[in-house]
Amino acid sequence: MSDEINLRGYQDECIQGMRTSINRGFSTMACVLPTGSGKTTIFGSVVKSYLEKNPYKRAVIISHLGLLTSQTAKRFEDEWGVKAGVLQADRFPEKEDRCIITTMQSFRIADKQIGFAHLVGGWTAGLKSLNIGLIIIDECHFAGSASYQGILEAFPDALAVGFTATPFRQNKLMTNLFQCVAYTCSMQRLIDEGYLVPPVLHETPFDTTDQAEMFASIIKIIKGKHDGEKSIVYLKTIEEAELLQGILTDSGISAKAVTAKFKGAPRDKLLADFREGNGPDVLTTIDVLTAGFDSPNLRAIFIPYKVGSVTTYLQRVGRGLRPDTGKTKCDVYVGSASPGIEPGFWESITNKMLNQGRTEYDNYEDAVEFAENDFSEELYKWTLDVVNMAKDVKKLGMDGLFDMIVTKQLPEEMLNIMIGEAPTTSKKGAKTKITKHQKEWLYARGLYKDGLTKQEASAMIHAKKQVDGWKPNSDEFVKTGKHEGKHFSQVPPAYWGILAKRFAFSPTYKEYLKYKKTYGGK
Repeated sequence: MSDEINLRGYQDECIQGMRTSINRGFSTMACVLPTGSGKTTIFGSVVKSYLEKNPYKRAVIISHLGLLTSQTAKRFEDEWGVKAGVLQADRFPEKEDRCIITTMQSFRIADKQIGFAHLVGGWTAGLKSLNIGLIIIDECHFAGSASYQGILEAFPDALAVGFTATPFRQNKLMTNLFQCVAYTCSMQRLIDEGYLVPPVLHETPFDTTDQAEMFASIIKIIKGKHDGEKSIVYLKTIEEAELLQGILTDSGISAKAVTAKFKGAPRDKLLADFREGNGPDVLTTIDVLTAGFDSPNLRAIFIPYKVGSVTTYLQRVGRGLRPDTGKTKCDVYVGSASPGIEPGFWESITNKMLNQGRTEYDNYEDAVEFAENDFSEELYKWTLDVVNMAKDVKKLGMDGLFDMIVTKQLPEEMLNIMIGEAPTTSKKGAKTKITKHQKEWLYARGLYKDGLTKQEASAMIHAKKQVDGWKPNSDEFVKTGKHEGKHFSQVPPAYWGILAKRFAFSPTYKEYLKYKKTYGGK
């Protein structure tokens, strides 16, 4: 164990900001720190101090991914002298462990919480026997999900601190689930202080309408400027990622597609090899490598398609900004010819990424006060409305849309539409394959995500059209029956199928036929 861990200036400021928030009476708070800021160092320092001051309490660190639980536990013991137990899959902490490293996927399961309580206090013990006083949530922009909310509700007396790289002003769905933002630090500050390397933007005319030409351009850049170096290419679909992998391999470049189809131990080993400088030189992916993955030896990132938000862009580019031997920058190649890219788009989104979290204030106390003033009852109510709408979407089996809502991949204006007109579908309809027209429509507006269904796409298109000024006519809304007041496109198709078979002469079905004839059912 090290005699003393020297905190960086902003890390110490973050801890002081948390203390100030606690002193002001807040029990839940968010801290906004860029990727590469050393959050685990902050976690260790906070947990060590907390357990020393509260000898009968436990602290829990929750990750969204399970890749680094064992490594984190080892660091806690080696660097801070804190013995940490791991609760993950079939693995449980030991009875005396007061620091628990876990994942959302494991700790959300009530049986595992109770199982640990029984281990600690016997078969009659409840959750209170765990004496959990501190909960730290890494990647807390996922905290809007029902799983995280269930965890916090199970331990209402615990102090909850969320950490994210996502800027709070553009991220109300995350930060407003906490009572305040205790600290925020910009990516530009970490670059200026030498803790991250700068991204170097290269606007490149990738023709995303001509896949072969786009792939050829990427390969030319890799061979000409990054031969033998580690790179990541972010694409739109699994099929596209796999296709580029094959073409790269045929071109003499070692590559691997890392998608939702590639998971478990094989993926973990591949990513570990990649970090260590072994394995493939190029990874092709969709969104799998946007959070929870860092590789300091990464030298180039390719983003040929337009991104839908600063959050997505930050998470992608942030993968490559950690310093490494001989590394002075990370090259970021973005598509200047992608559909919907306006002049200045990439410079604007890069500037927002670098400076989000920067305030006009000189110290953490001013920043905390600013964050408190920025938090309003109106915004909190809006957040709860979004979360409740997302829960309803999840119950309907619309998993893709749910994920986009809770990870803030949809603009606030679209969420407002969905709050007022909740997406609907049947269980069967929730699995219907997206149409080619819908995919192209969403692609062109930077809203497409692989795996969306027809009904999810319909809900998004309906909301986006209204945001863009489209106002449906009165005869586009159902006037009678179960779905009265809804737009025809928002009614589950199965409903019209039932009416066609059993109540073909009903006024509601006649309204539907008239709508289809007039508007083509679009």
